[in-house]
Amino acid sequence: NIGSDLMYKLLKQPGHMELVLLAGIDSTSEGLARARSLGVKASADGIQAALEDPEIKIVFDATSAKAHVRHAKALRQRGRFTDAVPAYERAIELFRARGDVISMAQAMTGYGCALRELGDPRDRTLSTSALALVEPLGPSPALVQALAEEAATRMLWGDYRQAIEHANRALALAAQLSLPQPVQALGYRGAARDSLGDAGGLDDMRQALKTATAQGLGLDVAILYNNLAEDIWLVEGPRQRLELARKGARFAKRRGIDLVALWLGTNAVSALADLGSLEEALGLAEELAARLEDTGSVLCLLEIRSAQLWVLHVRGEHAAATALEQWIVERVREYAYPEALAGAYPHAAAFRVAQGDTAGARALLAELNNAHAARTAPYAANLGEAVRAALAAGAPELAAELVGALQPRHPLQQHAMVTARALLAEHYGQHTEAAGLFADAAGRSDRAAACSHSASRARPGNRCVRHGTSLPRSVPDRPSPKPTSCRHRRAR
Repeated sequence: NIGSDLMYKLLKQPGHMELVLLAGIDSTSEGLARARSLGVKASADGIQAALEDPEIKIVFDATSAKAHVRHAKALRQRGRFTDAVPAYERAIELFRARGDVISMAQAMTGYGCALRELGDPRDRTLSTSALALVEPLGPSPALVQALAEEAATRMLWGDYRQAIEHANRALALAAQLSLPQPVQALGYRGAARDSLGDAGGLDDMRQALKTATAQGLGLDVAILYNNLAEDIWLVEGPRQRLELARKGARFAKRRGIDLVALWLGTNAVSALADLGSLEEALGLAEELAARLEDTGSVLCLLEIRSAQLWVLHVRGEHAAATALEQWIVERVREYAYPEALAGAYPHAAAFRVAQGDTAGARALLAELNNAHAARTAPYAANLGEAVRAALAAGAPELAAELVGALQPRHPLQQHAMVTARALLAEHYGQHTEAAGLFADAAGRSDRAAACSHSASRARPGNRCVRHGTSLPRSVPDRPSPKPTSCRHRRAR
């Protein structure tokens, strides 16, 4: 068979590779017996045998189209994106050849997830293409899934109203077909509602988490922990974010969902930095960065690296930060994802100002201003730093434009707006107004600290949580860093 043929070729011409395993699913297979006779380790545990060996760096998949999809999903959950991508591509090719439209559409959505983690912008159109394939076939479970996937993609790219529309269609169609409630659609609808300032969005996400748990959907549960941790930060502050991230990480690790465990760890880094635990944040960031580099997960690594850049800049360790800043800017420009821009560019611009490169700082902030990123969570969290950098770089008009783009809907955004207005007033010599605004920001921070301590005990309708008094506990004129938002990874 194909697997045995590959084995013989690799044994004959290994090149730079060492064959360490031949895996199948039939313990009585002649191919596995031949492998053992040649001194090659063999296993009948299929893809699982490859996943359990951390030394295996390349996997050749010589199976059927449907097995390709199963294996690609398993590889993706373990963070093996470079292996998952060709498996999906081969499956899509085989499904297309046999005219299996539904299976091809389902493979396309998983393919998009893997591409997204690798920073490949082709992921943006794949769910739309998959929906276009399935929708003409009429109502079906596949159409429910395709609508939910499209809602996820729209949400990730900031098209919140379209995300809600597609999620509602998925939920209504599932009810019409008497299918279980699609937790993905409900979760992304909640995320989109929350991004638009609708307090009911968190209720959707909590219900999705509860439903996914009841349905035994381990991967969905882990993803919802990650996404809820990200969104709860906007309303209830960093302590709740950290608590959910840690709880979700424990859940994911127990079930071997390595990829989502990494996402949740990245969420925890940002929460720790926001709470001022810089040493703990930096230690965790260094640990995660090594693992993320192995997976090739660009967006997670951007978040980690942006947090590291901020800490190094605050410490004055500019020599160590120089190469890091260059790498961050190059990768963000390559992907052009709004949340990545909003998460990384303010830190990079502040660093350039400190290095005396005011022109470079202005260029980054101008890119940010033109990126339509103001609706993302990292934009608000980093607005104060962006404004300070713009003012220091001699661009007060640009600073004012950055402030004017924000529409504050959440406590975090309201705090950011007050702080940014205070910085502008101070720059223009309006000291009385600036003092009042800084005092307002300080009061918001004090209320946030009190609320975040009790948030875990507050019921959902508690006034402190639901009516905008809870904020990240940041210094009034220097909000803590919020790198590339983990919401970027609401992957399916």
